[in-house]
Amino acid sequence: MDIFAFLHLLRLFAPRVCSLSIFVLIFFFDSCASFAKIKDPRQIPVINSDKETAPLAFGEKEDTSDDVAFWVHPTQVQKSLIIGVSKDKRAGGLAVYDLKGNEISFYSHGSMNNVDVNQNLVVATNRLHHSLSFFRIDESAKLSLLSDVVLYDDSKTTSKTKEPYGLCLYKHRVLGRLLAFLPMKDGNLYRYEILTDSKGNVELKKLPGLQLGNLLTLEQDQRLQEFVRRSVIFEGEESEMDEKLAERHQLEGCVADEEAQTLYVGMEKFGIFKISNLLGTLKGEMLYSINKLKIDSGAGEFPPGTPRLTDDIEGMAIYPTSKNGDGYLIVSIQGISEYAIFDRKSTAYLGSFAITTSSDGMVDEVSETDGIDVLPLAIGSDYPQGLLVVHDHINTSSTAEIERGNYKLVSFEKIINILKTFSTASY
Repeated sequence: MDIFAFLHLLRLFAPRVCSLSIFVLIFFFDSCASFAKIKDPRQIPVINSDKETAPLAFGEKEDTSDDVAFWVHPTQVQKSLIIGVSKDKRAGGLAVYDLKGNEISFYSHGSMNNVDVNQNLVVATNRLHHSLSFFRIDESAKLSLLSDVVLYDDSKTTSKTKEPYGLCLYKHRVLGRLLAFLPMKDGNLYRYEILTDSKGNVELKKLPGLQLGNLLTLEQDQRLQEFVRRSVIFEGEESEMDEKLAERHQLEGCVADEEAQTLYVGMEKFGIFKISNLLGTLKGEMLYSINKLKIDSGAGEFPPGTPRLTDDIEGMAIYPTSKNGDGYLIVSIQGISEYAIFDRKSTAYLGSFAITTSSDGMVDEVSETDGIDVLPLAIGSDYPQGLLVVHDHINTSSTAEIERGNYKLVSFEKIINILKTFSTASY
């Protein structure tokens, strides 16, 4: 284990371990007080979380949470809701939280992996049923199942590459057409139009998609294959080499910028793509490729000005600051527990940050984030410039015990403040 990985684990558990005086690393530190002096070797801004949701109420203690989305209250933004997922195969479903992190309800309905919201329509990928599950949500925070729409005949499915994986919704602001984009394990970006009637019945009309693996040059694909081989050997999974190589174009994270009529998609092991012409023949381009692997020694160290991107590119969110296309694209770089920020209009890389414990130490540090979402509206004095919610892979209690997965809440004002430092910093 290199020093970066060691310090990451230490930062994760130290605040709570120190408060309880469970142990002292005498050979490395003089006292628990030394933990507070540890400098992050990544040399990036590290901000405090503010609150956290309750842990998932059901399922295994291993992390089964993943994606997350906001439902925005039509008149009182402070009554908006957070919708998280559980992909537990026996007790999966959707969890609904208020903006203080309290769980309001849990709807058990299969293995939910990704979720998105358009007005009062909640859509989730359901791995158990190989379907999209559609729900209606109202101001009482109650979820009502509308339907499950199976994406293909399960009896003909022989590969995990056909599992519904990522999900993001896009609604054309003039035509009102609502589309669902499904990034898949085999590199395909599926596209469906969602059709509903007055009774709430839902149908899916499949439209031509796009294979993002075809956007790579031969040299890029060979580089990706080498990344996969190295990772598989490092993990001791040589027996799965063929399967891992077949899934090298795996997609998941995505977000639609409805104002710009574009889509951003992450190829987990390689890069970030921009998709345009969302109602017509899809066009795609790769914006960024990763610079190193998370398993590399010094994976958190990058030359100045280099985008801090490794494999495990995950959740994405848009924070608009105007109706002219200004704002930010935020991407979770799960492999190194960081978040990269890009200019929404130019897609230029601006910098990266990490999220640590709350200032009072009651909320644990965030690690290996999958899904993220942004509520870009003022929510009282607590969140004057909006709210960022992120999945936390290793959720620990105040006694440093591993709990079921949850989500961390961060005032977006903190991110706005660190953005002001990026122009002079050398990340």
